[in-house]
Amino acid sequence: MVTILRTILPPVVAVGVLVAMAAFVLSHGDTMWRAVMLFDPWGIAAAIGLCVVYRVVNTGGWLLVLAALGQRVPALPATRIWLASEACRWIPGTVWSLGSRACLASARGVPLRVASASVALELVATVIGWT
Repeated sequence: MVTILRTILPPVVAVGVLVAMAAFVLSHGDTMWRAVMLFDPWGIAAAIGLCVVYRVVNTGGWLLVLAALGQRVPALPATRIWLASEACRWIPGTVWSLGSRACLASARGVPLRVASASVALELVATVIGWT
């Protein structure tokens, strides 16, 4: 029974999402298009640029914390770990991005204690930076 659900459920959910999206676009597409036409392309480009800078700076901050704890992780794998953990931020609850980063880093060879400490220290450094 579980195997059947795992096989059938994902495509059914995907079709349901696509149908819901199509229904929304059909009923509100003209309003959405008018709103999009009001966007300033330079403003959108600046927002995308700032998003990229944010991710680079935060990944770099985490790399510095890891290095301070004696763990050298190459920038590309660390960026992948950081981005994957940031994707978990949208799962309900507030700890998923932090916990997933510690788990992903430990899977990459960083000791779990160091990975966990690096996440906590990076959060402290970020809060201090905001202050």
